[in-house]
Amino acid sequence: MTAGDDSLRSGKPVVVGTAAPSPCAITAEGAACVSEDLGAESVPGELRRLRMEIERLTQRIPAPGLACPTLAEFFPRLIEQDAKANRRKPRGIESTRSIFNRYLLPMLGAKPLDAIDTADIQRVKASLGHLSAKTVNNVLSVLNHSLKVAARWGLLEGAPVSVPFLKTDMPEMDFYDFDEYQKLSAAAAAIDGRTLALVFLGGDAGLRKGEMRGLEWPDVDWKRGELSIRRSHSKGHVTKPKSGKGRRVPTTQRLLGALEAIRHQQSERVLIDDGGAPVTEHRLVTWLLVAQRSAALRGNGALHILRHTFCSHLATRGAPLLAIKELAGHAGVETTLRYMHLSPSEARRAISLLDPGKKNGQGRKHS
Repeated sequence: MTAGDDSLRSGKPVVVGTAAPSPCAITAEGAACVSEDLGAESVPGELRRLRMEIERLTQRIPAPGLACPTLAEFFPRLIEQDAKANRRKPRGIESTRSIFNRYLLPMLGAKPLDAIDTADIQRVKASLGHLSAKTVNNVLSVLNHSLKVAARWGLLEGAPVSVPFLKTDMPEMDFYDFDEYQKLSAAAAAIDGRTLALVFLGGDAGLRKGEMRGLEWPDVDWKRGELSIRRSHSKGHVTKPKSGKGRRVPTTQRLLGALEAIRHQQSERVLIDDGGAPVTEHRLVTWLLVAQRSAALRGNGALHILRHTFCSHLATRGAPLLAIKELAGHAGVETTLRYMHLSPSEARRAISLLDPGKKNGQGRKHS
């Protein structure tokens, strides 16, 4: 039995001399080295158990002598080696930066990651009491993700502190009813063709503002009457749509007509400004705001009301859940389900299954 074996039996760490560096430091590799020296057959059950415990623990223990980084020190690495390495969208990365710099850096930036505890999280929540629950949860999500990544990279000993989120209510989504949408369309048509195209791209095809800006003429299939949504232009970056994949959306006749009316050769982009450059987000907001005011409708130029109108109208007219999901490009049905309470036909269809007078498999007559 060697001195190293005695140390293992006594629970003391194995000390490796500095004169002759050894691969048998207290790491998973070191534990394997110990068993090789002893021989698989000569390792008692207790040593084998201890070796497994060493392997488990050394996956998470930081290198000896290195202090755990503060949240401020760790954050740049999180952005470069996690967010960018995993190809998060530039807009998402900028949002994470903004949340960190505005809310987390002032309160927790100087704290080592392994010193952040439940009391700190409650202080963050208390300081954000003037914000909506959704915004608070966005802040907590950045903190939670930071701690989990740090633990996964072996910078924390043990599991990170739990970050409980606030309960949130399902947000009400504002949209225009059919009469209001008709008023908006008429007002847009009276302004100019590009404003009308903007309204129909959102309200008749469900495009997000980044997808509107990224739409190019080759994406318009005039014969089939379809749009190929392949890209999103936001914050100076052209990326895939929000769901991470493209989609094809059939066009209404009035949308196809509106696009034909503004067809140009100044740029590949469909929506351009007066100088022929791709339209900015600010310009789109201005176009919609002018139309809203002209139609005497509520609104502040935020384009998402058009997308909500698209999904809501489909649900009201009885479109199936999965059809709305695919047309809108939702990543999951959870988002689409928020619109389905607007579908009276679905409720009637469900109750009709209980009606014994229905035929064609919807109900059976009882004798």
